Amino acid sequence: MQGLITVLAAVVCIAVGYWLRHVAARSEKAAYVDERARLGQRSAEIAAELTALRGELTKVRELAEGRAGFESLCAERQGMIDRLTAERDEIQSELRVKIDSERLLGARISQLENRVSVLERPHR
Repeated sequence: MQGLITVLAAVVCIAVGYWLRHVAARSEKAAYVDERARLGQRSAEIAAELTALRGELTKVRELAEGRAGFESLCAERQGMIDRLTAERDEIQSELRVKIDSERLLGARISQLENRVSVLERPHR
């Protein structure tokens, strides 16, 4: 009889252990399913963020390319302004030299005209 009780106790313990393991496995499976769903949702959120960031990156690259083009154009225009400024300064310098030369020539013409008028006067 004691052997039967021992066997019966062993069977009950095995059944209880199996049942407890089954309950724990079901609980673990439910937790796994929940975790998988949560990770799937997080993965979708990250994918959406990545798509948005890629869009922003494309816009930033376009702006950077536009800015680089603009900066290049500005540098080119600044070079043109510098060349034109130097050319203007040179022309102004040449103009001053010509004006001074014209003044000297005008003064010389006045002297010569005075001399001619003196020479053309009848001697008295």
